[in-house]
Formats: sequence, C-alpha cells, structure tokens
Amino acid sequence: MDKRSFVFVLILSISLFLFNIWFLPPVAPPAIQVQELALNSQERLYVLENGTQQIVFSNLGGAIKEINLPFQTTKDSTSIVRAIEFDRKIQKESPQNNLFPLSNASYFDSSSNSMEPYTPKQGGYTPLLRRSIKGEKEGYTYVIQPKFYMCQLVSELGEMDLTNFQMTKLSKNSIQFSGQVYGQKVTKTYELVEPYGFKLSITFQNAQNRTLYITNGITEVELISGAYSPVLQALNQRGEKFISEKIDLPKDLGVYPANSPIWLSSSNGFFGTILHPDPNAAQNGFNVAKIEGNLAPTRLSLIDQKYELYPVKSYPAYQIAKQIIPQNGIFNFSFYAGPYEEQILLEASKAYLQNPQFELAPIVQGWFSFISEPFARLMFFVMKICYMFTNSWGLSIIGVTIVLRLLTFPLNRWSTKSMMAQAALQPEINAIEERHKKDPKKAQMEKMRLYQERKINPLSGCIPMLIQIPFLIGVFDLFKTNFELRGVPFLLSSWIPNLSAPDILFSWGYPLPYIGNEFHLLPILTGICTFLQSKMMNTTPKKDLSEKQRQAAASTSFVSILTAVLFYNFAAGVNIYFAFSSLLMIIQQFLMMKISQKPKIQILKK
Repeated sequence: MDKRSFVFVLILSISLFLFNIWFLPPVAPPAIQVQELALNSQERLYVLENGTQQIVFSNLGGAIKEINLPFQTTKDSTSIVRAIEFDRKIQKESPQNNLFPLSNASYFDSSSNSMEPYTPKQGGYTPLLRRSIKGEKEGYTYVIQPKFYMCQLVSELGEMDLTNFQMTKLSKNSIQFSGQVYGQKVTKTYELVEPYGFKLSITFQNAQNRTLYITNGITEVELISGAYSPVLQALNQRGEKFISEKIDLPKDLGVYPANSPIWLSSSNGFFGTILHPDPNAAQNGFNVAKIEGNLAPTRLSLIDQKYELYPVKSYPAYQIAKQIIPQNGIFNFSFYAGPYEEQILLEASKAYLQNPQFELAPIVQGWFSFISEPFARLMFFVMKICYMFTNSWGLSIIGVTIVLRLLTFPLNRWSTKSMMAQAALQPEINAIEERHKKDPKKAQMEKMRLYQERKINPLSGCIPMLIQIPFLIGVFDLFKTNFELRGVPFLLSSWIPNLSAPDILFSWGYPLPYIGNEFHLLPILTGICTFLQSKMMNTTPKKDLSEKQRQAAASTSFVSILTAVLFYNFAAGVNIYFAFSSLLMIIQQFLMMKISQKPKIQILKK
C-alpha cells in the first residue's frame, strides 16, 4: 500500500466515523420494554452451592431457575471459569442484573443446622442459564416464565401445571420438593455432584397415562468470533461406537418421537447442559423448541442499551425436552451443567456409575469441520505441549506457529528458490510475450518449453499454501471449541484480555456498522504482515514486470485491506497466529534472499 492510498483510507475512515456521530444520532431501541413487571409473589427460592456451581431452585414446579458458575480466583480454585469482557461490562452498566441469585433466597447453614436467608452476591459468577432482567427501578423488564426453567415437567405442548411444590427437605448438598402434576403426586430430589453436575430422581405416585417432558434448560448466549452459534446434540450408539450427532435447530418445534439417545446436550459453544436419562426407564423421544428472544432474553441485551447493540430478538433460545411416560416408581437422571472442557467432562462422567461419556460433547464447529477437526486437534495437542514449558497459552500460540513453520521449512525453501529462479527468467519471459503478442497460445507454449528446459515448476509457489490450508482452517476452529483458551489474556491483558475474542485497544460510544464500538489492532497488524509478505514474495524487479504482473502486484494492497476487514471480528488468537506466521515467513524469505546464491541459469545463444 503506497503512502497516498494509506492517507486516502485513513481520511475516508475518519470521515465515515464523524458522519455517523454528527448526522446519524442514536435512536431509542424499540425492543426494550418500559413497563416494570413483577415476579410471581408465591415463588420461593432455595440455593445449593459448592465450588463449581450455585444452583437456584424454585418451588414453582420444583425446578431450577438459575445455575451460576463462580469465577476462578486462583490457579488452585475448583472452578475453571474466567471472567470475560461481557461480565465486566454488565457489572459496570447494569449492576442490578449482576446479582447472584437475582432475588432473595434461602439456604441450609451447616454451622447452625438450619435454613437461613441467602443474600444475593454482587458479581463473582457468570450465569449458565438465561435469567429475568431487572429494570433500573423496582421490577423487571423481562421475566422468564417457569415453563422455561430447567428440570421442569411440562406437557406435550410445553405448558406446565402451575401448582406450587412444597420444599420438604434441605441439606448442604441436596433438596427435595413434593407436589401435584396433572393429578399425580410427584417427588423431586436433587443432589449435587462435583464437578458441575447433579442428580435428579423423580418419584411418581398415582401415575396417570399422560406423556410428560423434562426440560434441559436454556443456555445463555456466548459470542464466539462475534457470532452466536448454539449447538444441540444427541449421543447415540451405532454398533459398538458412540457418536455425538448434531440436532438441527428448529424454526418452531422439532419432534423426535422414536429417538432415545444416551444423552442430550444444549450448548452455546463453551458452556452447556447435558441430560442423561435413566437407561432402564421407558423413556422414548424428545422435542426441541425454538423460543423467541423476547421470551427468554440474553444478558447481552444489557450492554449498550442506548444503541441496542445486542437486541434480544437476534438471539433466540432452544430448549430440549426429554419424554417421560409416567409410571409408579422412580426415574433417575444425571445432569452436567458447566464448561465444555474435555478433562472436566471426563471427571464428571466418572462421578456417575453409568459413565455417560460427557467428554464426547465438545465438537469442532465450522463449515469445513470434517476437514479441519483433525488439524485443529493436532494443533491444540502441540499447544498443550508448549504450555507445559511456557505456562502461557499466548506464548503457546507462538510456539505452535514456530513448530509448523519448521515442519514446512524444506518445502518453503524449495518454493522460494523456485520463485527466485522464475524471477531470473523474467526478461526472457517478457521477450517471448513481446514476440508473440498476437498469438497468446504460442507464447504460452514457448514459456512452458522454457520452464521445462530450465527445470522450473511455475506452480511451485502454490504448493506450500495448499498444504497449509487445512492448518489455517483448523486455527479458526481451534479457538471456537477449546474452553482452555476462553478468558485467557495474552501478556498485556488490557489490550488482549481474551484469546478467544477480538482484542480491544480502545472503545467509544456510538457503534459503527460491522466495526462496532471497539478498535481491534491485531487484524490491522495481520493485514500489514500479509502485505509485506506479498511484497517479499514478488522477487522480480519492477522494470521486468509485464502489464499483467504489475496489475497482480497492485492487487496485493487490496488483498491486505480485505484481510484486515475479514479478520476484524475474529478471535485474537487467530490474528496472533496469522500475523506471527506471516512475520516468520517474511524473515525466512529475507534471509534466503540474502544468503542464498541466485540460481545459475545458462542463457541459450540464439
């Protein structure tokens, strides 16, 4: 990019920014309701808590209203969840919605051996399930209906019997509710299981011949590379293999009447809930319902409400409900509710006698996941080895980049030598094109004959790039699926506080289209490195370039800008990998051009 082009782009960007601020004033968002709503006055809440979960139970159906995951405070903490920028923004912009639980509750005090009031805590947790949203005054702007609570018993149409349950037993790690559901007595007993799990046993008495469904909860929104990507899965056994299969997101209601999977998972990419039914129980089929965002709002709608940066309508929820055919007796369920980190999921599976294989829940997402998955897993394996020595995931990204460059060095070296040889041939190529201006076909044949005589492959420069494409795609998927990288800073935490999200150099108030209200520096650096690498690869002197080659060289500026634009909302880790990989390639080419002798090409006498 020459100086004039750079100045033009800079002036254009500043002009657009000022135009948006001065001539396009913000419009008040129509989606946020202004009336204050009240919660059910008969609702009573109870809290069970350990080192990995704060679970809030409601007497409305004896179901789970909230699951809040504590932040990791030290490396020895039981929890592995780290705070991210969204947590900090909500704490600053809407502290009334950063209470855990959101309302007053009760808990069992072991020291006094009695039930005591539980005062909500300010911060320190991230919500796993979507919650009601408090207004600035007393009351709520959005209220989650009880039929959307986790472990709720609902009908085929998703409705529930509104009869209140009675809390009958409460201890440090367990709670029991009893009540009536469509004329049958139901007892629900919960017991915490570490890490991030709990058991539920449902006892039916006077069972009625009426199909019921138990819900798996509605997970909060997690933006990965700026995108909302909910994932629904079912674990099925195919012969001797256990396969995790994705469930299509329904437009309204998806019904699977004859499918009885080992478990059902609902996740946002990094967090999720898994329902594992009793394999001995007669439970067949499940439903998946789409729930509009205004019925189950995301907490992201609390951020920059003035500009409606994250409107609730853009983030619908999906609820899985497992079928139960009531009969007198006990139905047992095992649940996981927490981060999708493979080692933690493995530990959670071992905590249950059935070993439900929760560790199969994390999957690689993406259009080309069938290609990228093995490469993403290989790269993360190398990263974990680097982490053993560096104790830094950020430095591990640089480490895996160096390893890949070393592995491909022989191929890149051969490719660079071939391009240098082609550059030396350029005067002869230009002469051939000049002689056969009116016969392009003959000119092409002459050039191919010349390449054969000098033993040069004109496509050699493409081969290293083709080999690296699966690794490049794997990098994108790597930061979408590995929980270990979420919330991890790169050296300067104020600039790059989260490797799995874009970096933040500074921010402003009014959001711009596509850019938002945050400036990401890493994509710009990636574009600059791409530009410099393209310049280094073009070893032919300007005076020897043909017209087509001059046009191709000029397009490198456009490609560099396009790279910066495309990568603007990508994870910081992706940009670090690409920028550092390009930088290593620049250094490699520079050294080879300095220390390598130019190919000795014998000029044929005419």
